[in-house]
Amino acid sequence: MRWANFKNLAILMTMQFLTFASQDLFAVSRSHGLGFRSSFWNVMNRPTQIQVSPMGEQARIDISGVGANIFFFSRLYQNWFLEFNIGAISAIEGEANELGKESDLKVSSVIPILFGVRYHVLSDRFPTMIQPYLTGGAGPYLGTSLEFRNEEVVESEKTIGANMVYGAYAGGGMNLMLFSWFALNFDLKYHFPDFNRNHQYSGLEFGFGLNFMWGKK
Repeated sequence: MRWANFKNLAILMTMQFLTFASQDLFAVSRSHGLGFRSSFWNVMNRPTQIQVSPMGEQARIDISGVGANIFFFSRLYQNWFLEFNIGAISAIEGEANELGKESDLKVSSVIPILFGVRYHVLSDRFPTMIQPYLTGGAGPYLGTSLEFRNEEVVESEKTIGANMVYGAYAGGGMNLMLFSWFALNFDLKYHFPDFNRNHQYSGLEFGFGLNFMWGKK
């Protein structure tokens, strides 16, 4: 009889613990968050590839759009949040001929500094481990380029360039909650730099990373 009472008490305590844990884990997001995200964005609109000729006389490399960013968000009202993103995406284009006697290397980077809003789609009435959101905003995009050229009959040349345009972004993502203060983050954005013309930096950005949260729910 005592064993049955102890067993029932253990089951009751376990159910209460799981209920409390699920409510703590799946509640609406905390009021502040800081995250780090790796991303891919084909800024030069070229496929990533490495090519080498059969005899090794010529080689070419194209790596387009690998980078990282830091993001911060803070609750504005209920499911609405303000967010800030800053990061860097780089692309590498290189070509070498005649065993390196002639080579050309260009590194292009985009540094977006973006301010926007985020809306968490699911309210606290529908607590879930997956927290999807919509996002949008605008800001400056700083573009830089660094080019190295080496030829056998000409001295090596280095060219540096920079420009800045303004644009906007829109997209969405989700937090996969592992704890109430920690989540895996997945993000998808489409960037629209420079409203006046079709800039080469426009395009999709895919990202994934970690999200740390604190503050009231």
